[in-house]
Amino acid sequence: MAIATDDDANYSLALDKLYVKSLAYSSKTHPLIDVGLGSSVGFDCWDDKPIKFDREALQKVNVYGEPGGERFLRHFIRQHYKEQVGVDIDIDRVLITNGASEALLLAFMVLLNGKKNQLILPEFHYPCYRLLAQILGKNVCYAKTGSQYSCSTNNIASCINDSTGAIVVNSPSNPFGKISDEASLRKLSQLNVPIIADETYRLLSFDSPSSSLLRFSSQSFIVNSFSKSLAMPGIRLGYLIMPESYIDKMISLKLGLNISTSIASQRWGYEMIINRYEKVPLYRDYLRQNRNQLVAKCNQFGLDLASTPEGGIFAVLDTSRYGSSLMVADMLLKKCGVLCAPLSDFSLFDPGFVRINFSCPMEQLNSVLDRISSCLIGGEWGPRSKYDRSRFDGDGIGRGEIKSIHF
Repeated sequence: MAIATDDDANYSLALDKLYVKSLAYSSKTHPLIDVGLGSSVGFDCWDDKPIKFDREALQKVNVYGEPGGERFLRHFIRQHYKEQVGVDIDIDRVLITNGASEALLLAFMVLLNGKKNQLILPEFHYPCYRLLAQILGKNVCYAKTGSQYSCSTNNIASCINDSTGAIVVNSPSNPFGKISDEASLRKLSQLNVPIIADETYRLLSFDSPSSSLLRFSSQSFIVNSFSKSLAMPGIRLGYLIMPESYIDKMISLKLGLNISTSIASQRWGYEMIINRYEKVPLYRDYLRQNRNQLVAKCNQFGLDLASTPEGGIFAVLDTSRYGSSLMVADMLLKKCGVLCAPLSDFSLFDPGFVRINFSCPMEQLNSVLDRISSCLIGGEWGPRSKYDRSRFDGDGIGRGEIKSIHF
């Protein structure tokens, strides 16, 4: 367990700096391939139905809307959870947000206040959780992650104290794609602490259905987004399902932040959603095929997967024998034109791993793995003296001191 206070705040991500570098990258032999960012561009979720952008249509959406979101979209979400999760929710508990990030921000603002100013995160986590907590001036406690890169309920429970305001869980997780089973979710719901469940990739589980915490607790906060499940990041539509007792406070915060989520995004997004929702299984199959190809190619090339993704769009390569996360990611960009994410962004220490987005077209994925293999294993780089991973012993991660990494 490690606790970071506001004094440790560092809002800079290594991936951001690598992305800026990638904009200036130029090579005739190795055109840039971006597998570092979180957008999905390999699957065509579109159809031939035209969406109008004429003057009349624009006038209808050039207004403020309900702070909770357009009711037809919230009805759609309610129907989805009733049919797919088996839980019927009042639409007033659904808040449409500007992507999942605003849903997270609102939940943090409501739950982390006064003496309850501490957030519990898994040791490996989506960086936005940590950054939002730091922006709000809150403390973060990091629960130890096991050898399979999932966080047990017992490890989370060991972090709970009088200052704990909320716990964030993420299934399937970013970056490892691990799924929390129903037994784990049931145990989490019994901790008597507000749980924020980031279920952005829930519809994208490969081998077994990914359950929702909403099945086990009506007091949980569910964060989700159409950006990932429908491969539509540009539409910026997310949503938050909240306990009934928080509706008034959440609406007040939403009004103060931006009054309402863009009506244009909601109405045009709804048209796309209802016409493309049946494509989710096809998208899931596409990602499963890419995941399987990734595993096969890593075995063929001798690349080390930290774990096999069970859902989502990301995989993590263990490149610790070649250097730190940032060193390897920077070298892969310079030497072979591959932008990937250093895992130092996803933890307070650097494990020597890099994350890749395998939702790209299969041809690109094969090229990425071929380039990485040639650069790390068969190229001039070669293994360096083994990166110091003394923290990663036994059945746990982070046994030693955990320090902030600043770039």
